[in-house]
This record gives sequence, C-alpha cells and structure tokens, in this order.
Amino acid sequence: MHTFFKKPASRLRMRRLSREEIGPCRSEILDITARSPDPYASVNYQLDIEACRHAAKAIGADQGRHILLTPVLIKLIAHAIEENPRFKQIIFGGALYEIEDIHIANLVYIPDPEIITNVILKNPQHKTLAEIQQELFAAIAQAKSKYAAAPPPLVGFFTRLCTRYCLYRLIGLRRSFKTIYERDLISNIILSVHTYATPANFTMVKDVIPTMNLTPRIHASGPFKRPVLDSGMLTSSEMMDLHITTDHRIINGIDSYNFGQSLARIAARPEQYLK
Repeated sequence: MHTFFKKPASRLRMRRLSREEIGPCRSEILDITARSPDPYASVNYQLDIEACRHAAKAIGADQGRHILLTPVLIKLIAHAIEENPRFKQIIFGGALYEIEDIHIANLVYIPDPEIITNVILKNPQHKTLAEIQQELFAAIAQAKSKYAAAPPPLVGFFTRLCTRYCLYRLIGLRRSFKTIYERDLISNIILSVHTYATPANFTMVKDVIPTMNLTPRIHASGPFKRPVLDSGMLTSSEMMDLHITTDHRIINGIDSYNFGQSLARIAARPEQYLK
C-alpha cells in the first residue's frame, strides 16, 4: 500500500459535464440512481491478441529487446478508452465529471516483503511499448527498495487510519479523490493482469469494489490458445479474457459494445497503435 506522504507529481484535470452534454435520458438515469449503493455491472470480452504478439515481437527485434505482453495490453486498453471517453467519467455527489487524462493503475504483487502496490502510468497511449515497459520495471524496482524497510510509525498509523475510516469521510469525496490522485496514490482506471504458465480452463475474477467510485476496473487473464475458424480453416489463436467492471449509471450496454468493438479493431491492426 502506498503512503500518503508523497509529493504531488501530477495535476488532476477534470470538468463537470452539463445536462446538455449528458443528454436528457442519461440525466434522468443519473437523477434516479445517483445514490445507488451498488451501481456496478460487469462484462467479459475475449480478445484475440495473436496479431499483437507478432507486432510486439517485431518491434522488440528492431530495438534489440524483449517486449512483454503487459505493455501491449496497457496500450491497447488506453487507446480503446481514448476512443470511448465515457470510460473516463466519474460521479461525485450526483454530478458527472470527465477526467481529461488516462491514468492506469497496474496492480503489482511484490513477493518480498509480500505487498501489493500500484504502478500508475499516465497517458500510456502516447508512449511507446519500450517506454511503458521501462517505466513499469523502474517503478517496481523503486517499490521493492522503498518497502524493504518498515514504514515510520506515523506513516503507518496515518495510512491505517485513512484505510479504516475512509479518507473521503474525513475531507469529502471529490476533494479526497483529487488529493490522492495528484500524489499518484490512486487512479481513475485499475488494471490487474493474471497470467498462467500453463493454459487455464477458468477465468479468475475478483471484483474489488472500492469505497470511492472508480471506473472501470479491468481484470485480464491469459494468454491461452483457443481454436478459431478462419475462412473455413480451423486454426488456433492466442486469446485473453478481459473482465471489465464499470459504473452502470455511466456505462450502458451500447457503451460496452462500442468499447469491445474498439478493442477488437485495435487488436486486429496493432501496427497502427503499438508504435
């Protein structure tokens, strides 16, 4: 877990949407469901990443390095969110806001000393795969060094206090989100990737509903080989399962369909997006 004593590193840029921008139908839905205790809905996508693998391998060969799957997935998701800006929207106090940037928090497990922390990438759609991978590696190395020793007692106490009693109850929902967002402690998008050394016959999903309204939360599992019928020929293709939980007051079925179409189109033509 991150501490709350990190200097601000970024600036939250968000704007409140007017009722004209939201539209009459969505405005009515928000008015009715704004205080819903459980507004979340989930959808599962199967993404063919065979072409992405080949593109990443070619890019890595040109640069003399091995490109992992995680940077590829991060960049694909960032481009899909950029094409579907409703996935950057968030509700505070019944009002709808849109965050201008795409910040993706990647959940990382560090075996020693057994912690889970966030590696937050800012606007990965504007970065190369090599830059994303290097940023991930550098942040993980920094976290390992940082958490090798126990935190000071005051830091540990303050962190437990905020976790137990919820920071937003102390200083307000929107202000608390702004405070910890600008200190790189939280993000508007959460991504966790589950990979398996052998093909898995299940999808591991754990919906973590945070106390603050964050959307979306993306759980990716795979990759795995699956038979595919291509022009009458039975072949195998490398697939990933993406389980995405969103705020149903913001994201409806049409939005989820369009997001899936964006993912499929980007994954099928990765050379236009992965450069």
